[in-house]
Amino acid sequence: MSIIKQYWKRILLLTTLTILIVLGRYFIYAWQRVQKENNIVLLKINDEQEIYILGTIHSAHYQKNYNYSLADIKYAIDTIKPDLLLIETRQEIFDSFKALDGPSEMIFSWCYANENNIPVKGIDWWCSAPNMRANNSFNTAYDRLRDDEIYKNIQALLPDRGKVLIICGMTHRVAQTKRFICEGYNKIKLIDFWESCSVVSAELFHYPKTMKETYRSKINYLKTDFIDEIERNQDLSQNEIDYWLELSKSMAESSEHFLNEILSKEKLYK
Repeated sequence: MSIIKQYWKRILLLTTLTILIVLGRYFIYAWQRVQKENNIVLLKINDEQEIYILGTIHSAHYQKNYNYSLADIKYAIDTIKPDLLLIETRQEIFDSFKALDGPSEMIFSWCYANENNIPVKGIDWWCSAPNMRANNSFNTAYDRLRDDEIYKNIQALLPDRGKVLIICGMTHRVAQTKRFICEGYNKIKLIDFWESCSVVSAELFHYPKTMKETYRSKINYLKTDFIDEIERNQDLSQNEIDYWLELSKSMAESSEHFLNEILSKEKLYK
């Protein structure tokens, strides 16, 4: 083999190894981020107020291998015993249509809080604005705007004292934690928080009694009022209208599947 071929062979080998190492580290980091142990944080600025932020993983809660189910969210609520629960859903949608537009763990938390006399409010913010989404996801500028607005909603509801539990997606948990720290809050690690959390068997887990009806209200909103909102929005192009209409259809279908195949059958996992 010529010297040139040996040289390029070594370069290729080193490049491949580098790529594998980078990918390996990325997947390890990504896996660590979805673990419940890394998704609970306590923020304090004085001795009279405790703010907990619990990050969630949406549909992955129903995959047993993640070891982070809705039973863990129930455990967090029961353990913290918050004076106020704030969740990732738009409060104005509930006020106007009596529907929750957040993911399933937010609807679970809302219903569980109501049935246990815990005040609960929505803090999410987003709208079907032009160019809000890119590549089937919120674009970077709107990601920042959304988290800024979520933080404003939190601050508007935050009491001066007592315990507040904020439940939101794990990326929002990171973004909101940074905003609290910038305002002078101290981040306290909760190393032993899950220590007493026992594994709940799927057979013993039960959803809140009001959750089915609440889910039906969400589905009805997605099929009616949400569509009306999109079609009346004169700022959207036809392509954007088509995108949002397809999204509403997809969300309604996935919500119906969850209602019929998981919630109605009292399944903790898929």
